[in-house]
Amino acid sequence: MLRISVNRLGSYARWFSSPAKDPKMLFEAYASTSRSSTELFMTLDQDGDGLLQKSEVVDFLNNLAGYHLESINKAAITALVMATKFGDSRSSKMVKAYKKLPDLGEIGAVCEEPKSWNSNSMAQNLRRMQYAVRGEVVMKAERLMSEGKDIIFTNIGNPHSVGQEPITFYRQVMALCDLPSKDGIDHPNVTSMFPDDVVDRAREIKEAIGGAGTGAYTGSQGVLSFRQDVVDFIEDRDGYPSKTGNIFLTNGASNGIQAILTGLLANDHDAVMIPIPQYPIYSALITLLCGRQVGYELNEEKGWSVSREQLETQLKISESEGLTVKAMAMINPGNPTGQVLDEEDVATICQFCADKGIVLLSDEVYQRNVYAEGKE
Repeated sequence: MLRISVNRLGSYARWFSSPAKDPKMLFEAYASTSRSSTELFMTLDQDGDGLLQKSEVVDFLNNLAGYHLESINKAAITALVMATKFGDSRSSKMVKAYKKLPDLGEIGAVCEEPKSWNSNSMAQNLRRMQYAVRGEVVMKAERLMSEGKDIIFTNIGNPHSVGQEPITFYRQVMALCDLPSKDGIDHPNVTSMFPDDVVDRAREIKEAIGGAGTGAYTGSQGVLSFRQDVVDFIEDRDGYPSKTGNIFLTNGASNGIQAILTGLLANDHDAVMIPIPQYPIYSALITLLCGRQVGYELNEEKGWSVSREQLETQLKISESEGLTVKAMAMINPGNPTGQVLDEEDVATICQFCADKGIVLLSDEVYQRNVYAEGKE
């Protein structure tokens, strides 16, 4: 007898909108997502005692006989084998039961003693995490490139990779910051090697971070003078007071998003509302952090706009599923749609979050990339 609790096989029951009684449908739902369900466990546990017996699992497998499984996630099949096997022997009754299903193929390897850190013992949230623009899409592109196809990697996030000449100012400033002062900003011929504005900016930065230059640890929030620059920018842009104590500098936007979501998502009932379509960093990190995503659809026919009715509907559905919406992401300008929300849409989102006590995550990484006439 194998002691597998409902919590183990049923921790992701919410992914299934309605119970399915057909064992084949249950297995397909389980295997296609790598997520288990309470319904699957209950189907296996025929006598309802909360434990799985060999005969119960064998009966379940026999019900799958003749079912075509070639399109199902092989990792998920392996996970089910590992969850229901009763021994590591290739000749065990469970292995024989699985081998009655020809579509499963040779599974002897998964019944060998696994390493202590393997695909089943690792964090399953990491396995479920999907970040297409840095994962699946890139792997497919690299495969096509190996076959001789000409691939343009526009996912790379750097226009230099597709032929744009670098803006030299930033690189020159970094060069002076990294060089020892005697070879850089204090060199007698520095102004003949670098433009004056580059030298001035490098001096400001080195005064802020110390003469040794880059590479040393800073406070967790970042260098104070840099945070003051951000405060000045926000106040100039928005006309609203800001404080350095509220500013956190991160290693790129992705790290910033992860830091915020890490602080927000306390358990697997916590959720974040994200726009659909959306840049996959949000769905990937929410999955990694055991949270749940609640999508709100952008209206393409109305310029990818947002309605209060849509937001209210999605919130109500999520609450009926036992979820607590902790935050809402607003991506403006949008990615991948490229739309710029109207002032009315922004006001709708802000008021909705204020009324519901939801943290608003305003993703404005493309704020300087607005080219449509009349948009800002």
